Amino acid sequence: MSPDADKPASRFAKFSLHRIDNDQRNFLLHVLNGIFFAMSEAMTDIQLITTALLSQLTTSSVLIGLLAPLRDTGWFLPQLFISNLAERVPRKIVFYRVSTVFRSVGWVGLVLSLVLLEDPTQLLWAFFVCMSLIAFWAGVGGIGYMTVTAKVIPLKQRGRLFGVREFFGGVLGILVGGLSAIILSGKIGPLTLSFPHNYGALFAIGAVFFLLGSLSFGWINEPSDLVPTHRVSFASQMQRAWQVARQDANFRRFVLTRAAILVARSGVPFITVYAKLYVGALGPQRRSRNWFYAGGRTGYLWRASGYARSSDSM
Repeated sequence: MSPDADKPASRFAKFSLHRIDNDQRNFLLHVLNGIFFAMSEAMTDIQLITTALLSQLTTSSVLIGLLAPLRDTGWFLPQLFISNLAERVPRKIVFYRVSTVFRSVGWVGLVLSLVLLEDPTQLLWAFFVCMSLIAFWAGVGGIGYMTVTAKVIPLKQRGRLFGVREFFGGVLGILVGGLSAIILSGKIGPLTLSFPHNYGALFAIGAVFFLLGSLSFGWINEPSDLVPTHRVSFASQMQRAWQVARQDANFRRFVLTRAAILVARSGVPFITVYAKLYVGALGPQRRSRNWFYAGGRTGYLWRASGYARSSDSM
């Protein structure tokens, strides 16, 4: 047998080993993304910390109630308008990387506002401008996030992926949540932080974790797509979406479920306001905020440990 006969097999073996290494790398980076984002959310949790901040800037129930819809609308709406453009991009991770730049600008602006501004009205305007920027570009990056996840994580590993993300992110999130309580108390050793500088410190730490998580996902190796040669108009894209909704019952159920969840989540911030105003909880010196957050994260841990394996086996 010729010595060259083994070359194709050797090349195939090297390709397989490279593929395994690349898959493991992508899996690890995806997990790190989830862990860092969980730690960022622990420092700036919209249901507790961000709502408590906003309730000190305004008594308007309308503005406080805008928090959750702003986040959710910012995630879904941009995807509707750029989906036809995304089809012609071979690697969708570019949307995630570009969105990271603009979201980072929003984070920096939010931190600077909390450090430099003291007038409640100016701070309120700055807060919503920065949050709108972060939410909108999160939606732009969402196309890259979901598409890349579907391409680099095999179907039978996605349950384990999100289970690991939520488990370790939940554990570290609970620990970081304890740090947030110390910072909000305004006493960090010899250092004293008054409002709103204590929230500025929280959002600064949250921004660092956000950046680490975004960089982790941005380093994922995404294979290139075959793209259509012609651009589909926005009107044609909406017609295609309507056809899918009419023909696919599972898709209709998914949309209705998502809509119900969004409506339910829109009222969650008011629980924090009620606890702060009428129960006496969630004040800067209270530890109940920590218990509320820890209780919620414990639920995530229980869910993550349960569905990771069961989801992959289905």
